[in-house]
Amino acid sequence: MTKKEFDYWWGQTQKSKWAWKRDYITGENSRLRSERENNPALYRELFYKGGEDGIYIEIDGTGKVEVGEYQGAYPHIGEAIFTTKHKNNPMHKGKPAENFEDALTAIMERLGVQFLIDILAVN
Repeated sequence: MTKKEFDYWWGQTQKSKWAWKRDYITGENSRLRSERENNPALYRELFYKGGEDGIYIEIDGTGKVEVGEYQGAYPHIGEAIFTTKHKNNPMHKGKPAENFEDALTAIMERLGVQFLIDILAVN
């Protein structure tokens, strides 16, 4: 990793102190693998907040949600150690989420507009 790359990744980690961030690398890598192996359970999206140490939400393609804490995201979230605190399919429209979209909708409904604004932010 070059100094420029390090500075970029550390900057991204620092921005997560104040806002939820989406880890695009986890999403894209898992999407490609899920499509290649025709297995929706392999698709994952990771959202995190807290800087070097914080909280995370991971949603897979079957609607399963994992929530927990992470430590040591230095210089980026890929270096962190994750500790799961809760894992299930959240309720969506009165029944457990059956896919990624339902689970993400349930999470957005619970965390509110600021979560949505944060994850849609470009920077």
